[in-house]
Amino acid sequence: MQLEKVNPKMITLARDIRYMSQKDLTDMVEFTQGKLSKIENGLLRCSEDDINLISRALNFSVNFFYQTDTVYGLGVSQLYYRKKKSATVKELKYFESLFQFRRMQISRLLKSVDMGDIDIKEFSLEEYKTPTAVAKIVRAMWHIPSGPISNVVETIENVGGIVFSENVKKSKIDAMSQWITQISLKDRVLQTYEEDNIPPLFFINTSKPMDRIRFSLCHEIGHTVMHRIPNENMENEANEFAAEFLMPEDDIRDQLKGLTFDKLADLKLHWKVSMAALIHRAGELKCITQNQAKYLFMKLSSMGYRMKEPEHLLPTKEVPGLLRSIIDVYFNELSYTKEELYNLVFLNDDDAFDLLYDDKTPRLRLVK
Repeated sequence: MQLEKVNPKMITLARDIRYMSQKDLTDMVEFTQGKLSKIENGLLRCSEDDINLISRALNFSVNFFYQTDTVYGLGVSQLYYRKKKSATVKELKYFESLFQFRRMQISRLLKSVDMGDIDIKEFSLEEYKTPTAVAKIVRAMWHIPSGPISNVVETIENVGGIVFSENVKKSKIDAMSQWITQISLKDRVLQTYEEDNIPPLFFINTSKPMDRIRFSLCHEIGHTVMHRIPNENMENEANEFAAEFLMPEDDIRDQLKGLTFDKLADLKLHWKVSMAALIHRAGELKCITQNQAKYLFMKLSSMGYRMKEPEHLLPTKEVPGLLRSIIDVYFNELSYTKEELYNLVFLNDDDAFDLLYDDKTPRLRLVK
C-alpha cells in the first residue's frame, strides 16, 4: 500500500498527455467529474482505489502519480516551441505535458550516467548585438566546419544536448526546447533551479519534412543560447540565428547570387534546407531583388512546393541516438531488466519504450 500522497499535478499531466479532458477520463472511471476536479485542484485526497482506476484508464504506471517533480512551463523556465500560428491550446497542452514527462524520465536516467561536459553556453544580445553574430560564435565554439551542417541532431548531441522525438501526424508543432538552469537578469539572479541537473532538451516532431526539422532545431538552439529572458522579438531573433547557423553568409552568399529556380534543387541538396529557406536567405542577403524573390515563391506555389517540396530532395533522416546510448548503459553495464527500467521511468509497455529507444551513439560511462 502506498504511503505517499498522490500528486494531483501528475494526474493532470498524464491526462493531457493522453489528450483527455476531465470528462473523457471520468467517463472511464467510477466517479464524477466534480470529484476528479477536486482531486486535481488538491481539494480532495485521492484514495488508493481511485488512483488505481485512473492509472488503468490513462495507461500510466501507478508509481508515476506519486512523483513530486516540479512541472515547469511557460513563464518559469521557458518552454519554447516552433509552431504554426493555427496550433490549438489543447495541442500546446499536449506537447508541453509530453515534454515534461520526457524530462522526468531523462532526469532519472541521468542519475547513474555520466554524459561529460555540456558545451552549450548562453549569450546576451546586449553584448553580441545580433543573432547572426551569436550564430557565428556558436559554430566556432562547436568546431563546425564551413559549409552545410551534415547532421544537426548529431551536432546537438555532440555538445551535450539531448534530442528526443515523436511522430505526431497533422500536428502544428515542429519542435520544442527547454533548459532548466539558473535564470539571471544582468547581475541580479531571479530564480535558480537545481533539482533537475540535466542538459538542454530538444524535441522534434518527425512527421515534419527533414529540411524543416533541421531549421526548427536550429531555431530552438537559438532560443536556448539567447533567450533565458524572453522578449517580444525572440521568434524573429531565433529565425535569424537559424538562418546564419545553417546557411552562413560567408559560405553561401556567392552561391545565392542571381538565384534561379533551376538552381534551387541543387542548392537544397547541398545545404539540406528547404527551397523556401534558400529564397528567404537570398533575399535577406540581397543576392536577389524583392521582385525576384516574389517570382520564385510564386513558382514554388505553382509547382505545389510551398506546401510540400519533392521527397527525393529531402535530406537523410536524422535520428536521435543519445537516449539509446543512455538506456544501453542500464541494460549492459548496470544489469537492469526491462521491468526494472520500465519501473524507473514509468513505462507500461514496449510501445512506450520504443519511443525512447533510437539509433546508436558512442557509449557513455557510469557515474563514479
